[in-house]
Amino acid sequence: MKQRFKIPGKPVSKNGDKSRYVKYAKGDDRRKPRWNIKKKKYVQSDGFIHHYTDTEVVAYSKTVEQYIMAQHPKKYWGAVAVHIFVSVKPPVSMTGSRLAMTKPNMLDEDETRLIMPTAKPDNDNLEKNLLDVVKKFCMIDDSYICDNSTRKRFGDEDYVIIEVKQIGIPCQLSLKGVGEFVEGL
Repeated sequence: MKQRFKIPGKPVSKNGDKSRYVKYAKGDDRRKPRWNIKKKKYVQSDGFIHHYTDTEVVAYSKTVEQYIMAQHPKKYWGAVAVHIFVSVKPPVSMTGSRLAMTKPNMLDEDETRLIMPTAKPDNDNLEKNLLDVVKKFCMIDDSYICDNSTRKRFGDEDYVIIEVKQIGIPCQLSLKGVGEFVEGL
């Protein structure tokens, strides 16, 4: 069985958490001296480092969650294949014959002559963001992903298609459990 989720809109990649230094307010309890292991003495701290995820990334993750939840996903208990197809609009500056080279010719299967979207978002960072959301709804753990691919192409509109498919049974099941599991497929 295969599940397919289409998420319209421009995809947002997860580029890692951001950090900022936050100073304590005067009179804050947290300003008390703390033991510093390296200096082997008490030191006074005037702030702390706050790590956070960019608001645009969080908003896109919530959008993806809503689209997946609306399609009532099924949770898989075995090896899973996840295939992601990303469609992005070509830049406005691309016109004429160059724009025609972004669309594959149905008779010509050689994709090496196509102009591909090599600008951001990166495939690996896109995968991070999308797989974090997909694993909540479609699998027990992301270690169950045994096969994955991401394709990014130019298209008429911005969207992402995520296809999740069970390709095997988990190695943690006992022999008795395998029979029951296979009957359930």
